[in-house]
Amino acid sequence: MEQIDTDEKGYTNNPNYNNYYAVFYLTELFATRDELNELWKERKHPDNWKPFFLVGSQNMKAETEKEKEERKKRLKLKINHHYHNRLQNAIINWHFAIVVWCYTFCMKIQGRKCTLTVLKDNEFIPLPYSEETVRLTSKGYTLPSCIGRRNRLKRIETGKLIQGCFVTRLEYLCTKALFLLLFYNESSFDLYADRGFKKVIYKNVLIKGFELRGDNGEAFKLRFDLSGDDAWTESWPVVTPSILWERRRTYFFDGHTVTADLKTLPLVYRFELTGEYAETSSYKIKLYFPLSDEHYPYKSKIEKLSLVLDLRDGVSLDLYDLEPEGEMVDINCADTVLCNQSFRITGPLVFNVRNEKEMLQIVL
Repeated sequence: MEQIDTDEKGYTNNPNYNNYYAVFYLTELFATRDELNELWKERKHPDNWKPFFLVGSQNMKAETEKEKEERKKRLKLKINHHYHNRLQNAIINWHFAIVVWCYTFCMKIQGRKCTLTVLKDNEFIPLPYSEETVRLTSKGYTLPSCIGRRNRLKRIETGKLIQGCFVTRLEYLCTKALFLLLFYNESSFDLYADRGFKKVIYKNVLIKGFELRGDNGEAFKLRFDLSGDDAWTESWPVVTPSILWERRRTYFFDGHTVTADLKTLPLVYRFELTGEYAETSSYKIKLYFPLSDEHYPYKSKIEKLSLVLDLRDGVSLDLYDLEPEGEMVDINCADTVLCNQSFRITGPLVFNVRNEKEMLQIVL
């Protein structure tokens, strides 16, 4: 055991090993295993050092060549399995690192040099976007595999389409342009994406839906869901520079400025306005508010609901003929009880700009 004590001191703080096993071969059992374990404990070895006591005879049967080969095969399989698991873990970690890198540098690009620009009617519109998942995918159909055979399902590609979305904040210049895109939702546009490591142009893109979200005291967020069955991609021309977005004043939602039928609601904690474009257009809004008749006294249809996007620039949104969908739902929070009520918008949705320089209305 003195040799084990020496080995312990030599391997202390070695980064290549975590566990150590000391094997003692006894030709005969001169003490019980409990006594041997007590003798090991007296040496006060660390917990990662484990003893093994083997008892045998000098007249043990010699290992045959066949048994030796089988033992080597088992050892080789065990080693291969160990390194295979280490390789698989390394590959998984590498894939995870790639995903994190792509998410950091391709998606969360707000404040970096990446840009996203809409081209509509020969006018470039830089966007202050924070997320983007636009991509070119394939469309087609799948042929079933033959019965009784192990053939994989075969997919027949019939074309390409564009899917994904982007999220942007609202400020004076881009807000008007984005609502004009919603007004001309049946007309396609081009999207210039500069992701730093790759520049690509998405051609003939259409809007299939949107969501405008506002949390009290937070910036408005507008998400555009994109599609395009006849869309395609092109490489970025060398002569076209990156069009940087110029920082402007961001619009923030004030939950105390929402009016319903000309009466100001005490507080709207949050709202979610969604639109879908298919054969017909449909709009819905969900309002979140504290559980109180004072905060939400309306139990039926609302003729006009007004949302102030920015008071200084005179930008607002008017929704007409709101019909409630389903019952009111309560949400238990840490400090208060919130409710939400969904409405189907059966009338027009009007985007207004009224200030000293401009008078504009966009009716959706």
